[in-house]
Amino acid sequence: MANNDIKVTPDQQYIYDRFSKCIGQLLLYIESAVPGEMQCKSLKKLVENRVYQTRDELIARFGEVKE
Repeated sequence: MANNDIKVTPDQQYIYDRFSKCIGQLLLYIESAVPGEMQCKSLKKLVENRVYQTRDELIARFGEVKE
């Protein structure tokens, strides 16, 4: 969604904000709970990818408004 022709709706912005806060909290929990730096990085990447995939699906569900 880096295209400058795309206008973000209030619903989409809400999703972006909530997912950003959520992923930050989840990654902190993982860092606290998982020993071993390499295991932690791998797990964090898997979780991060899945959360952002879900966010993108929700954004697509609400549709994009072009100028």
